[in-house]
Amino acid sequence: MAIKFSVVTPSYNSSRYIDRCIESVQSQKYSNFEHIIIDGASTDDTIKILKSYPHLNWLSEPDRGEIEAVNKGLKMVTGDIIVWLNTDDYLLDNTFENIERILDSSAETHVIYGHAYIVNEQDQITHEKRVESNIDLPKLMRWWLGNQGLPHQSSMFFSRHALEVTGLVNQNLHFSADLEYWIRLARKFEFKFINEFLSSAKLFRKDAKSYNTISAQIASHWRVTLPVHCELKLSQQVSFWADYWTLYVNNEMISHSATQDYFCASSTIGIAEALISLGNPNEALFHLSRSLNTKVKDCSRDINPIMVMGMILAFMHLEQVNEATFYFITLVSHPSFSEIMKVMEELPSNDKMIVSKLFKYLRDLTT
Repeated sequence: MAIKFSVVTPSYNSSRYIDRCIESVQSQKYSNFEHIIIDGASTDDTIKILKSYPHLNWLSEPDRGEIEAVNKGLKMVTGDIIVWLNTDDYLLDNTFENIERILDSSAETHVIYGHAYIVNEQDQITHEKRVESNIDLPKLMRWWLGNQGLPHQSSMFFSRHALEVTGLVNQNLHFSADLEYWIRLARKFEFKFINEFLSSAKLFRKDAKSYNTISAQIASHWRVTLPVHCELKLSQQVSFWADYWTLYVNNEMISHSATQDYFCASSTIGIAEALISLGNPNEALFHLSRSLNTKVKDCSRDINPIMVMGMILAFMHLEQVNEATFYFITLVSHPSFSEIMKVMEELPSNDKMIVSKLFKYLRDLTT
């Protein structure tokens, strides 16, 4: 029996885009699908457009926003495989067939993801969002890969079984709802990569909720990811912070540019807000102090030593040995220092070599 696809689309005043979305699903060379559209009582021509497609399963009523609409649609699905497709997204040709091919070869697959095109208002491709082939929980935590390495929501397909196990999308989140949902999926299921472009998405519309809200988005990403850190191995946590600080310091060293403004300034505010809201004011102070290029000498016992160890690795990767040495010395007095050193044995071989290089440098300083 052929796999049935369920496409869930939240909608509000989307008459400019929704035709393309609907037709991209309808034109798939695959007949066993349903397209559920949940509209939030649009006041433009959206309802008129919906009425012109008799195959749709749709309703229109006031709601509290996109995520409530998505959840209403998820409760209505009857298919085997689900995709959340916004009105300004659209599927590419043969997407259903490509997904079915993967499922035929792996019956236990519950989450499938692929690449996406990012397009402008004229549907011209602005860049290719190519995702990494090994997405898992530690990788999803690296939210800053979202513009390139992590899947876009319109190219993420998950089974109805996964929905039943994972539950609905978190309606309390204005931003990061998709990221938080992928993290919950990754706790339970292995992600299967398909090396195909599955959808296109418009990301930079001026009327989109994500427009000009970088700091708020980043703060939300931190609030979603930081509480999950305790589920990672300590060596994975160190690697996370090493990757984060490497990118941060690299961008900090660049003269003022779009890259620095996007990542450094927004991330500094975002992580500080998130840490404070999660009850970690000392870590927030540490992060702000680091970003302002000041030395923190009096709170090393109260900050997350794993975060600092990651920063030490980052400085070593960037060949800033003096900075790495300073923070390593502040870490020596931490009550968990001996446990932290044990974690070093679990690091990837390249990071172990970096740590050995630091120890050699410290020995040379003292002889």
